[in-house]
Amino acid sequence: MNEEYSALRAALAALEERARAEKAAAGRLDAQVRQILARREQLSVEAERMGVERNRLLANNIELDQKAQMLADHSAEASSTVELLTAQEAGGRTALATLDELLRSLRIDVQAAQEQRGQFELELVRKQSELKYLDETSRKELNERRRPSL
Repeated sequence: MNEEYSALRAALAALEERARAEKAAAGRLDAQVRQILARREQLSVEAERMGVERNRLLANNIELDQKAQMLADHSAEASSTVELLTAQEAGGRTALATLDELLRSLRIDVQAAQEQRGQFELELVRKQSELKYLDETSRKELNERRRPSL
């Protein structure tokens, strides 16, 4: 019976040891489950934060794309305006050159007209002088003709 008792005690000790080992293993598993649940919660919060961040970045990208399109449109409009102004400038330069040439021609014509006017005035003065001379001469002659008859 002692032997049986010892064997039973040994079996009981082994069972107690197994029970302690199982409890320790169960405690470790509970701790791991808690860690996994905590990690899962952290990952869930992180995933939600990343989702919000992703949506914000997408909204920013859309806004930046719109601004880029607006700037591209503005740039194209500015380029077209520059081309138009360049064409207008070239036309203006051509017109200016034509007007400069016309102005030179008109100045030459004015100078010729002034010279001709000067000649006309000189001729007028000569003719007026001749007329005055002829008038005086005629008056003298008339006066002389009238005097003998008196």
